[in-house]
Amino acid sequence: MGGDGGAARAAAAKRARAAAVATTCALSQQPLDPHAAVVGPYGRLFNKEALLEALLLKTLPQALAYIHKTRDLRDVVLQPPPTSIDAGGHAVVHLCPITQLPMDGSVQFVALRCGHVFAARAFRDVDAGGQCFTCAAGFDLDADGIVVDPDDAQREELVARLAAARAAAKAKKKAKAKGKSKAKRSREAGDGGEPHGPPAKKAKATSQLMAAIEASKGESRAAASSSSSAAPGAGGGTGAGPRPAGMSAVAWASLTGQ
Repeated sequence: MGGDGGAARAAAAKRARAAAVATTCALSQQPLDPHAAVVGPYGRLFNKEALLEALLLKTLPQALAYIHKTRDLRDVVLQPPPTSIDAGGHAVVHLCPITQLPMDGSVQFVALRCGHVFAARAFRDVDAGGQCFTCAAGFDLDADGIVVDPDDAQREELVARLAAARAAAKAKKKAKAKGKSKAKRSREAGDGGEPHGPPAKKAKATSQLMAAIEASKGESRAAASSSSSAAPGAGGGTGAGPRPAGMSAVAWASLTGQ
């Protein structure tokens, strides 16, 4: 009999703890606000205002240090029942719209990426077809569903998922920075540094430039030669320019050898 009493007390304590997790803010320990709540990456629920303030002031306790930014949080859409206390006297902040089960710690709930929260049983009882029951947003339960108050095995999965997501984001950021750096070096080279095209392309460009310079020189020489040629004079000569006024044609011919 004593053993049965101990087991009953342990079960009651476990249920009370689960109910507290499902209905109170994990940071402030205040009652959860169903109209402004968020779920963290490890399945704990928070009052949004309290958590954002702690992030801003950098006062998060070490136990919650895994929350780095607001992107680690997910707004949740909770639908409180007409009365916030169930028949057993336990607080209720949300009813599953599919099963009508209360989120009071007695059964597990899952928060989808869109923020809607359902009892885990709903996904077993009804085929959602990969779409939220409420808003039809697509989801992958295994890839982006967050179990509220997960057990140890589920928490390990959430921890691994967050680590993988952060590693992927870091790699993407590094690749983007590398691309920007390479583009900057290319622009600098184009603005006066070393040409950055392939050797063959560089040689071709140089050859074309030299040909253009030589062509320009040839045109300049031709123009100079043309301008130095004299217009025909009165005696019909072409090499010494026009006959000066007052000079006879015979004298001019003798002078120019024409």
